[in-house]
Amino acid sequence: MIKHKFYLIISFSLLFQTIITSQNSWQLIGLKKLRIEYVYAKGDTIWTTTEDSLYNHETYYSYNGGEAWSKFELNNSEFGGGYTLKTIDPRNTQKMYITDWYGRPWKTKDAGSSWEYLIPEAEPWPVDAWRPRVKDIYISPHNEDVLFCIITENGQVDNLYRTSNGGKNWVNVSSFAASSHGVELSFAFDLLDTTKIFVSADNNIGYQAFYTSYNLGNSWDLLTELQTFANKIIVNHIDNNIIYRFLKPYRSLDGGFTWKRIMEDLIKEDVPYQPSITSVIINQSEPKILYASLAKIDILNNVLIPMGVYKTQDGGDNWGLMKGSDNIDLITNEFLPILFFDSIQQNLFIGTQHGLFKFNAIVSIKNCKAIPTKLKLNQNYPNPFNPNTIISYQLPVGGFVELKIYDQLGREIKTLVKEEQNSGFYKFNFEVKELSSGVYFYRLNVSESNRNSSFVETRKMLILK
Repeated sequence: MIKHKFYLIISFSLLFQTIITSQNSWQLIGLKKLRIEYVYAKGDTIWTTTEDSLYNHETYYSYNGGEAWSKFELNNSEFGGGYTLKTIDPRNTQKMYITDWYGRPWKTKDAGSSWEYLIPEAEPWPVDAWRPRVKDIYISPHNEDVLFCIITENGQVDNLYRTSNGGKNWVNVSSFAASSHGVELSFAFDLLDTTKIFVSADNNIGYQAFYTSYNLGNSWDLLTELQTFANKIIVNHIDNNIIYRFLKPYRSLDGGFTWKRIMEDLIKEDVPYQPSITSVIINQSEPKILYASLAKIDILNNVLIPMGVYKTQDGGDNWGLMKGSDNIDLITNEFLPILFFDSIQQNLFIGTQHGLFKFNAIVSIKNCKAIPTKLKLNQNYPNPFNPNTIISYQLPVGGFVELKIYDQLGREIKTLVKEEQNSGFYKFNFEVKELSSGVYFYRLNVSESNRNSSFVETRKMLILK
């Protein structure tokens, strides 16, 4: 069943507005004396992996937004004395992936009650100093059984492995050009194309190649070569031609063929202090908003000097320091902060060496009494989503309004609105249950009452289950 609720927010007769911004200061929400190495949040549910002064790893979770925390107990002797939480499936937070003391991957479907050993290579898994270690695990946003993992082998070389059956069988898909396949790999899914992925491959001598695959890694196309190392790729989930590469920040507007430096006013190589991005995250509901934590690297003394968290609202052209973030004890010379953004409650989390901090970025409008100045269809929020999202639009004058949902083949799925409406701001709560994961489109068609004209606009949205 597809459920939807429709609300008229503002009528044309109202004359003024009051904007109320939620408290936007950094708040310590727990785990004060621990280093935070991993953060995942969805609404009031938060999971985090910590490390103490003796390098012992523990996982904690909260179901009330950080007001109370519980320790995640794992009583499995096969883990070899320790584990690290790697990733959580956003479609089902009971499904988690960890690596044990030996760097081997494990999966649970029931929040840790039982575990399944995932074997990216033939048994037995070596336990010597040069054993393979799973560095990262990535879950496909389109198919929960498709996973990729980066495995460091022989103590120095990264390889990319893929499974299409939830981890039962794996294949090495590292068929990159020999000159570029080397020490470090970074990886990203395309959130719009179900079979498209990206890899940045470094050979540790300054050569960096950027690849894409249109068949989940069976073959690769070299898009460009750069002389800078990348440890993270971010693909815009609304326009997949917009791609970011970090450490040194670059942005591509043509799908990865050409790149341009961003943040040049902040990232200047002023030896002995070289500013660098230590963590970066995109706002899933507003993809032009990104957050990045910065630090200066003192090469002579081998220490990091924190600079705070910076934010851009225009896709990377301009960045500003988030108030108060430069006062948080973010970094030591052994630890880098971790950023995570929860699009449901608009919370930005930063894991530091002294606990987990939260910054709420919601700006709410109450008693809003303004007349819209232009006709506009907004991007749905959150996006991607499951099971519901908000579609909003504004009408400067009244008219006949149609709001419809279409699939990728252009077939009409649902009519949400088909009626005369007054001018004002409108939002629509669209809930889906029987629709499968994938890209859909919503189209607004308005025939204005006092004009012999019509307005049509279409936007993409992504359902993840």
